[in-house]
Amino acid sequence: MLSLAAALMLGGCSSAQAPKLSVIEARVTEVTQDGVRLEFLIDAENPNEEPLPLREARYSLSLDGDTVFNGFRAPQATLRRLGTQRIMLPAVIRAEDIEGISPTPSYRLSGTLGYVTPGEIADLLFDYRVRRPQAPFDDRGTLDLSELLDEIIAGTQDAPEPSNDSSDPSP
Repeated sequence: MLSLAAALMLGGCSSAQAPKLSVIEARVTEVTQDGVRLEFLIDAENPNEEPLPLREARYSLSLDGDTVFNGFRAPQATLRRLGTQRIMLPAVIRAEDIEGISPTPSYRLSGTLGYVTPGEIADLLFDYRVRRPQAPFDDRGTLDLSELLDEIIAGTQDAPEPSNDSSDPSP
């Protein structure tokens, strides 16, 4: 009986290939005195004849060797068959994590993208955490934060001091 259940499970598992992931761009999208928001654009290519639903991305970002962000995102997308889709992964770096780094830090973005292979059984196995296929990604590069570091430092220095004026101009 156990061998029958195992055969059904194996028979229901697809021989789908993992999507191919390529980080194509790292860009700064917002700078405040609290920190920096980055976006990483990833091309996900589905080499299969069947669509691949994406379930979860887990990733981390390091600057100059120190991890500054860990993220989880549910892409809520399906890779079309034999197609490529662009996925955006955000990362936020707090101002205190930026202090002391070089103006052009090296970065490393690495993680996995979970997906479901075609078939109802594969979907159930994913939901019950029995089989969760993942595709890895890893990208290294350099960010130019030189102007942004000045802006963050200036923003924290330009913040208004709390006023101790207790005079009330109203009559």
